[in-house]
Amino acid sequence: MFTEIGNLSPLMNLAADARIIGIDTGAKNIGIALSDTRRKTASPLIQIRHIRLAETLKIIRSLAKDHDAAGFVIGIPLLMNGKIGARAQSAKDFARNLHQATKLPCALWDERLSSAAVSRTLRETKTPLRAKQQKQHALAATYILQNALNRLSNLATENQIP
Repeated sequence: MFTEIGNLSPLMNLAADARIIGIDTGAKNIGIALSDTRRKTASPLIQIRHIRLAETLKIIRSLAKDHDAAGFVIGIPLLMNGKIGARAQSAKDFARNLHQATKLPCALWDERLSSAAVSRTLRETKTPLRAKQQKQHALAATYILQNALNRLSNLATENQIP
């Protein structure tokens, strides 16, 4: 199950201590982030090289199982005008395949400017180029997941959901 971009309802009724995995898809690499069990904080987990879809889905399914994750937030790189371009369509297709492979809920999150924010932070901290390349997508996944967790927290407060 997944819904329109920005709709986090598939993740609102997860088990109390279940984690959420955040995903930033790129052409070559996929960043993975993980929430804490209270779903308040996102942390980078790993960046994997995307070679074949079946292998990538197998790795992510294994990570979800190993970390007791019950859902996913997948970043969708919308165009600046809010429309879906080729990269966003590819990310949506990935989310659909991930849901089919795991049967876990997937929420789509607008990730415009997340990579730019991460790049700026890495530049400001004078992170060496090689380290940037090894971390960029995992940090972008963390940025995406943290924004979604913040929104989930706000929705819970508004709706009095524990």
